[in-house]
Amino acid sequence: MYNDIMNLYGEYANITLLQRYLSDNGANVITDTLSLYEEKDISGYDFYYMGSGTEKNQKIVLKDIEKYKETLTKASEENKVMLFTGNAFEILGSKITTADGTEFEGLSIGDFETSEGTKRIVGDCLASAEYSEVYHIGFINKCSVTKGVTTPLFKMKMGFGNEKEGGDEGFVKNNTFGTHLIGPVFVKNLHFLNMTAEKLGCEINTQIQSQDIYKYMDKSHYNSVKQLLERIENEK
Repeated sequence: MYNDIMNLYGEYANITLLQRYLSDNGANVITDTLSLYEEKDISGYDFYYMGSGTEKNQKIVLKDIEKYKETLTKASEENKVMLFTGNAFEILGSKITTADGTEFEGLSIGDFETSEGTKRIVGDCLASAEYSEVYHIGFINKCSVTKGVTTPLFKMKMGFGNEKEGGDEGFVKNNTFGTHLIGPVFVKNLHFLNMTAEKLGCEINTQIQSQDIYKYMDKSHYNSVKQLLERIENEK
């Protein structure tokens, strides 16, 4: 969704990799896009994705996406899989307030609010999640604080969460996931990609993960987690 303006940090790779992973596991995959100011029936899809954008582009999207609020809310309630990464995650909430006090209405799929500031929060992240024993890694680059999330996606071991250093990060409701983690998040976390594929009803062939691309992803993840844990230990 809004891939033409919500695509910072190579976020398109999340969809490229998901499509390949599903296809490698025998699924027939058809992808579609929704551009700014386009009029389209977006009901009936199995997966909805929006990546990160500049603060300016996020506000443009907030105004345009209002016409899809009812459809997206219904999709979330029907357990369709949705992933919003970077500052697209904030759009899932009820309101975003800019640093100068201007308010923008969100989708209200989650009952939380985001307030922007003037200071950027940037850094590596190491996080745990209830669904997996494996750490998640990524990068955060934001200038906001999100309050009111009661069902977070991650627990931060390193990096800034929704409201503070450490603590809870992201949002989950039904099969709707939001996180500030970028990287892109699927590329850095094969287990997150795998979980998403399973929620889409894909039967995972474990032999597929022996392909070079997935072996390299797994090895890169292992090395990154090791280095981040060592950094945490050294900073004590």
